This record gives sequence, structure tokens and C-alpha cells, in this order.
Amino acid sequence: MKHGLVRLDNVWGVGGGMRPVKYLINQMHLLLKEYLCSGDSVEACRCIQELEVPHFHHELVYEALIMVIEDIRESSMDLMCSLFKVLASSVIVTPDQMTRGTQTICF
Repeated sequence: MKHGLVRLDNVWGVGGGMRPVKYLINQMHLLLKEYLCSGDSVEACRCIQELEVPHFHHELVYEALIMVIEDIRESSMDLMCSLFKVLASSVIVTPDQMTRGTQTICF
């Protein structure tokens, strides 16, 4: 999809499931990076919900775990654990999506 069309899609409100996978992964990666800098779980949750792709939240879990593994700072691990707790307790990310995201790392 061309850049201009992606911008139009964002303006006119195309649902998350209609967006390209690469776009969604990039958005997830950016929001996780921002979360690690700010520590604002409320903002992170809002951004995750705005993506409108609950069926793809396993990819968010996968990306978060990869970021923590690559970063190796304990503060990153603590922040990501806190985010996972918030996402799980508010059921923004379902237990099934959490499991699928972690299984992707293991297998």
C-alpha cells in the first residue's frame, strides 16, 4: 500500500484488521518503545486498543518479549512485566493471546 493511501486510511478510519501486517507490527514496535521510555501504561493501553486488532495481540506479546530479550536491562523487563499485568488484568490482551505470543518465542 502506498504511503498516501495509508495516511488516507488513518484519516477515514479503516478498521485495524484491514491494515497491512507490516504496518501493525511497526505500530506495535513503536508503542512498545515509547512505553519503555515513558512507563505510561495507560497511554500504551490506549494505543493498543486504537489499533483495533485483538486477534493480533499475540504479535504484541511476541514483540515485547523480543525487545526485553534484546535490551537485557532489568528496568525494561520490569516495565514490560508491569505492562503485561495491566493488559491481562484489564483483559485488553486475552490469556489465549498471551499464551500464543509466548509460545512463538519458545517454538
